Amino acid sequence: MKKLFTSFIIFFFILDINANDPDYDKSVKISFSISCKAMDVILIGIEDGVSKRYSSINGVWDEYFSIGEMFNINIDFTDRKSNGHILHFNMPTLGIRETLDDIGIMNMDIQNVRFNENGISFNKGSKYFTEYELRMKRYYKNDWQFILDGQWGGAHYIVTANCMGMPDTYKEFLEGIKGKNLNNGFRVNK
Repeated sequence: MKKLFTSFIIFFFILDINANDPDYDKSVKISFSISCKAMDVILIGIEDGVSKRYSSINGVWDEYFSIGEMFNINIDFTDRKSNGHILHFNMPTLGIRETLDDIGIMNMDIQNVRFNENGISFNKGSKYFTEYELRMKRYYKNDWQFILDGQWGGAHYIVTANCMGMPDTYKEFLEGIKGKNLNNGFRVNK
C-alpha cells in the first residue's frame, strides 16, 4: 500500500511539473503601434537644372500629408517557433510596408536592421522600388525622434517626426527578436 501511495505521489508530481512547462511549439505574437507627429516634410527634386518642391508623391503620399499630421508605425512580430518568425513593419501613411522573415526572402533589399532599447534603424536599397533610410532614437523615457529620408521617382524626401509614448510592449518585442535573423543572415543586436 505504501508503494502504491508513493507511486501516486510521484505520478502527480511529474504531472505538475509538466503542466507548468512552457509550450515551446506555441506561437508568440506581439503587436503594437506608436503615433508620430510630422515635424517637417520636404519633397524636392530637380528637373532640367531647376530645383522643384513637391507637395505629394503620386500613389504614395497625398497632398494632405504635411507638417503637423499624425501617422502610425505598426509593428507585428510572430515567432512560430518550429516554423520560423516573421516581422511586419508598416507605416501606411508614408507608403512603407516591410516584411522581414527568418530566411531573408521577404527582405532581400533591407539592410543594417537594428532594434534596441534606444534606437530603431534600417535602410532599403533597391533598383526597382523606393530607397530610404529610417532612423528612430529615444530621447526621453518613451519619447522617440524619427527621421526618414529617401527617394521616389527622381524626388528626394525627408520626414522628421516626434513619436511620443512608445508602448511597454516594445520591451517584450525586443526580447522576442533577440538573436533572430532579420538582416539577411546577420543577427539582430543582442
